[in-house]
Parts: sequence; C-alpha cells; structure tokens
Amino acid sequence: MKKVIRILGVTLSVLVLASCSKDDEPDNSLPVVTPSSLSGSYKVTGAVVATPIDTNKDGYFTNYLLEDGYNACGFDNTIEITQTTFSIIKKGVSCTTDEKNEIYEYKFNQTSKTIDLYENGKVIETITSVHFNDDPKILLYRRYDPILKQEIAFNLTK
Repeated sequence: MKKVIRILGVTLSVLVLASCSKDDEPDNSLPVVTPSSLSGSYKVTGAVVATPIDTNKDGYFTNYLLEDGYNACGFDNTIEITQTTFSIIKKGVSCTTDEKNEIYEYKFNQTSKTIDLYENGKVIETITSVHFNDDPKILLYRRYDPILKQEIAFNLTK
C-alpha cells in the first residue's frame, strides 16, 4: 500500500511541476513596442541576410552587408521616427545626385509586429518583425530587398 501511495505522490508531483511551465507566464523581458517607444533617431548598425552574398565581387561571401559594403550610400542615413512619421534622412555618401529625404506616414500593428509605410494614403511597404532587443535603444526589423531577392534584418541604434 505504501508503494502505491508513494507512486501516486510522485506521479502527482510530476504532473503539478509539468503544468507550471514558463510558457504560461507572459514574457515581460523585452520592452513593448509602441509608436511612443519607437520615436527617436536611429543609425544602421547591422544589416544581415540569410543567404551569404558577395556584392563587392571580392570572392568572399558573407551574411553581413555592412562588412561587404553593400548599399554603403544608404546605410549611412539616419532613420527618424515620430509617433506619425517614418523618415529616411539622407546623410553621408549620396546614392544619386537628386537624392531626397523619404518621409512616410506609418501605422504600427502591435499584433503582427509590423509597420506599414504610407505614401499618398497607400501602403508602399511593410516592415516586419519589429521589436526591441533587450534595450529600447536597439530596434530590429526586416525589410525585403528586391535587388538581393531576400529580406535584410536590420539593427538600428538610437
């Protein structure tokens, strides 16, 4: 009888411990993204792709676009976000002679973690996987690059 009670006790203990997993608790470790928390001025500090490429034709394939010199004229720009606008402020090396700042209205979707950029009332691009990484000063997101035919994961630092 003692053996049966002991087995039942151990089984019940295991069931109770298994039902108390961390998955049931909300993940409060990452800061919540809101238009207010997005607001600020950012610099590109990382740009990574899943499939290694050799954009500068030196024979070295890499996932790290800043290391390879891809779009050097674009990655030195500043991203300025207010509660209503998402702006790409052209600074540093120019990509073209008629380069102008790009200013878009945007809407952040908390559920899907996306930012829709609007021009003349129409969505022109959706930025995905928008989140902060441990520190609200580092914003991460993904944008599709039609030239590379893959998404670029960006690190932006305030």
